[in-house]
Amino acid sequence: MARDTVGSGALVWRRRCWLAITALGLLEYRQRLAVFQRHLQDVTLALILSHQSLELMRQPAATGAPARPPGWRVILIERPCAEGCRRVTATVIMNTGERISLSEWVCQGSVDTTRT
Repeated sequence: MARDTVGSGALVWRRRCWLAITALGLLEYRQRLAVFQRHLQDVTLALILSHQSLELMRQPAATGAPARPPGWRVILIERPCAEGCRRVTATVIMNTGERISLSEWVCQGSVDTTRT
């Protein structure tokens, strides 16, 4: 009888260890998922800011700048290219140092623009 008690005690101990390890694994997974979701939200916001910056640049009557989180910067760079065309790039630099950019070709007398 003592042998059965010892054997079942070890089995209970193993189950508890397995449950504890599984719970820790699930907790770590949830934490990593939350970090990934936050990063995805930041990248989405950076793309929105880049797009808004390009839109504001194209509309000469528009003033102001899109609101952005503390520590983020928006840089607009215009590069002349072919006749009457230029490439405009809006880069958002997040507080982590990560950069998200959108570019657009703008040509004089042309209604169409091409985004990259």
